This record gives sequence, structure tokens and C-alpha cells, in this order.
Amino acid sequence: PRKALAVVEESAQTAESALNARPRPPSSPVTDADAHWNTDSGATSSMTPHRHWLRDYKPYRVPITLANNEIVYSSGIGSVLFAPVVGGKPLRKVLFSRVLHVPLLQNNLLSIFTLTSRHDYVVTIDKNRVDFCTRGELAFQALVKNGIGYLQGDTIPNPEYANFTSTPTPTYELWHRRLAHLGE
Repeated sequence: PRKALAVVEESAQTAESALNARPRPPSSPVTDADAHWNTDSGATSSMTPHRHWLRDYKPYRVPITLANNEIVYSSGIGSVLFAPVVGGKPLRKVLFSRVLHVPLLQNNLLSIFTLTSRHDYVVTIDKNRVDFCTRGELAFQALVKNGIGYLQGDTIPNPEYANFTSTPTPTYELWHRRLAHLGE
């Protein structure tokens, strides 16, 4: 007998929000900017479109309201390993838990309120940076540029996806280009 894939699904009501996020345009390429984590006080959970970053991945479908009131859905949930750098010096790696995989999201969002309410981080924000401290020590930092805090450091991909390259989800237009049907 076939095993059914277990997917945890929330009610039809919107259970999450990413009020500073936008959906990825249908045929937009993945860019270097997509590798950065944006600190977000409007996100109810941390979220990423990058499946290859997530460890301990489990299917998980929940609706998420974006800044333009569009609703997108998560595909799964897992943990992300991050290697922070502050002032050019590497710090102890940090594991972000319960990160939603949202393929149609344009940005990586780090939920400030999740870190403070569920993980006891103390967050200090000023015009130039955002400091994330735990147990009295600086754990990681974001530098503020154009009103957005970008985490300093690198996300460590899940080793199971070592040869994975991030590409957009194939669209009808992309398949036509790949098959050289340019005029159709």
C-alpha cells in the first residue's frame, strides 16, 4: 500500500504574516540579494524560499499574508544554520528553528519577535545596526541599509543539497525558452 505524505495544514484562516515581504515575480531569477536575511518585525515566523538551506525538513502548509495582502503558502518547515560574522570575526554558529519554507517569497525574513518571545534573545535596534544577544553575549548582528537590517554572515546549506543550485521554479515561459520556442 502507498503511504500518504503527512502534511500539517492550518485552518483556512491566515495563520502567519510577512507584512514587509513581497512575492517573487513569476519568472524572476534568483539573485545574490536573495542570500541575505532581512530582519523583520512584521513577520510572525522566520521564512525563506530556499529549500536547500533547511534541515530536519517536514511538509507544513500554512497561509501567509504578504505586504500587498496576497496570500501565499508555505511548503514545509525546518531549521537553518547560520554562521554570523561581526566586525570581520566569525562568531558561534546559530540554528534558527521553525523556519518556514515559502517558495513564492522574494526575501529571507528573520522574525525579530519570534527570537525575543520564543528564544529569549534581547534585540537592540539603532539607526545603523541590530544586535541580537543571548545570555548577555552578542550572538549575531544586522547592519541597517535603507531601513532594512541585513544579517552579517552566511547561511550554511543543508549538506544533503551540496550540489544543489538555486533556480526559479520552472514556468511555462521558462520551459519555452529552454526548448527554444522563443516566439510562442
